[in-house]
This record gives sequence, structure tokens and C-alpha cells, in this order.
Amino acid sequence: MKTFALFFAMVLGALCPWAERFSWLIRYQLIFMMFVSMLQVRGCKTDFRRSLLRIFAANVFIGLGSWALLRWFGKGDLAQAAFFTGISPTAAAAAVVVSLLGGSAGYTVNSFLLTNFGIALLMPLLIPFVTGNTADGIMGRVATDILIIVGIPAAAAFLSRRFWKGYREVLPKLKLTSFYSWAFMIFLIIGKASAFIRRSHVSLLVLGEIALMTLLISILNFWLGSLLENRYRKRESSQCLGQKNTSFTIFLALTYGCPLAVLGPTFYVVWHNSWNGLQIRFREKRMHLRAERRKKMLRENSACRD
Repeated sequence: MKTFALFFAMVLGALCPWAERFSWLIRYQLIFMMFVSMLQVRGCKTDFRRSLLRIFAANVFIGLGSWALLRWFGKGDLAQAAFFTGISPTAAAAAVVVSLLGGSAGYTVNSFLLTNFGIALLMPLLIPFVTGNTADGIMGRVATDILIIVGIPAAAAFLSRRFWKGYREVLPKLKLTSFYSWAFMIFLIIGKASAFIRRSHVSLLVLGEIALMTLLISILNFWLGSLLENRYRKRESSQCLGQKNTSFTIFLALTYGCPLAVLGPTFYVVWHNSWNGLQIRFREKRMHLRAERRKKMLRENSACRD
């Protein structure tokens, strides 16, 4: 149902270019979504490993590296899309997926906190460099925007956990509301992109290049992430680097990047959610086969005793 809702939001946005008139709502939706995400997580000191620093470094390296490579080939707009895709930090929902895969949610929570706050601190320096926008005060504007969309939700979540005893009871409803807010945000983002594509007559070839580029970044993230930890935290590390908080970088790309830059992290939503669905399906099949083997062994043991 949720996958269908996201797909429907994308298709509807592509058909409704007039939605760009309401793109000013994206900032407020993102603040709410970040608040709900941070309300769900707490730092886990018992599962903080050095590999989390490597995951953070990989986020920065992949973002800047893919940008530099595409710039070298003369693909300026594609380079910005790659930057905002590659540097996206760990998603809060990664902890949920890791739990479904039988891994450590605590490790993933720490990655969410480290990468989101770390990349938020770097963005005021990196965005003017990557976009070429060196106007006076640009760093201050970026820093102010990030403080609003990260700092305010973080402070509100901390105060809520400390002084609002009943927040856990309403958290499921907040999470559901946050998901549909995300779907509406996708609708507005695709609507704005659709309006730009219609005005500038962007070719299907360019859209295909962005889709392929983000697919390659997704494969690289999940593969490289699996190499940054030992076998005991391999799946967690892969998920932390591969499943990204694209809503954060979509807002920044929409505000400071070229019009096509926002399509990078938007396409990435499709790829990382597709892989997450496959992983969960594969695990369910493995668990089912194990359960069947156990039942068979029990039947055989019972027959031998008889």
C-alpha cells in the first residue's frame, strides 16, 4: 500500500505541473518529517563503532567524487544531481529495515545521528562550491535553512522526549502522518520538476542518464557499505550507506541546485526502496525454508524414537 502511494504520488506529480505553485509547503513538511524521525531515535552508546566514521566519510566522498567526475566530462547539471544524491545521509527508516533483516537497530540509529548532523554542518561550505553560487551571504543562508530544518526538529524532539510522557502513544499516528506527508512532498517535487521539464523541453535521454546515474550510486552505496564493517555488522553498514534521507537533500537541491539536481535524490527513492523490498522478501523466504527444515527434522527425530 505504501509503495503504491509513493508510485501514485510520482505519477500524479508528473501529470500536474501546476503543483509547483505549492512547492513552498515543502519546507514545512520536511520540518515535520525530521521531527517525527528524531522523535523515534536515541543515541546507542553500546553500538558505536569506528565504521560509522567510515560511513560518514563515504557519504562525503561519493557525493563529491561523483560530482567531480561528471564535471570533468562536462555534465554540470548531472554532476549536481549526483552530488545531492551521493551525499544524502542515513535515513531514520534504515533502523526499521535493519530490524526486519535481523540486524542491530542501535548501530543504524547512531549512523542516522552522525551522518545527518555531520553533513548538515558541511553543507554550508559544500553547496556554494558545488553549485558555483558565490553570492554574498550564500553560506549564511544555507546555514540558516539547515538550522531550521534540522536544528528546530532536533530540539523539539529532545524536549518532547523529556517532558511529554505520552509521546510514545501518539508516535504510530505521527509516523503514519509523516509517511503521507512524504508522499505529498514527492507529489510537489515531481510536479515542480515536471513544470521545469515542460518549459525547458528536457529530453528523455537526460532523464534516462539521471535514472542510470542514481542506480549506479545506489549499487555502489550498498556494496561499499557492506565492505566498511566486518561480517557481524555487514548488513547494518550496507543499509546505513545505502538507505538515504533523501528528503533532506531534495529540499537543498530544490533550494540551491539547478532544476535537474532534485531529480537525483528523487530517482534514488525508487532504487533504495526497491532493494529494501527485495532484501526483506529474500529474508522471509530464507526464514520460511529454515522453519520447514526444522519441522522436517523434528518429524524425523520423532519417527526414529517411535
